[in-house]
Amino acid sequence: MINALASITPPNLNCASPGLKAYSALCNILGALGAIILILKLAAVIYFIYGIGKYVGAGGDTAKAKAGRSAMLYGVIGLAVIFGVDVIIAYLLPFFGITDAINIPFI
Repeated sequence: MINALASITPPNLNCASPGLKAYSALCNILGALGAIILILKLAAVIYFIYGIGKYVGAGGDTAKAKAGRSAMLYGVIGLAVIFGVDVIIAYLLPFFGITDAINIPFI
């Protein structure tokens, strides 16, 4: 029984090849997911830069400086989470036999 399960291989789904109409919806979803991840990465970087500006522009006000530090910390945590999700997706797709689904590189 275990040997029979071990011999099962997932189908090789190459989203870049034409003629895969059955999997085109899955490829479109994965492509959109790649675009969403890119937008989230950019948003986290912008929020981090916003936090830097808020911290530098605090002018000695401890409450504003604390808010700036918090924004920077949340930006870094957001980037770490987004990169983690991106890495997990990059490792899981080949495991399930899906190749060339997300063409947006790591930033």
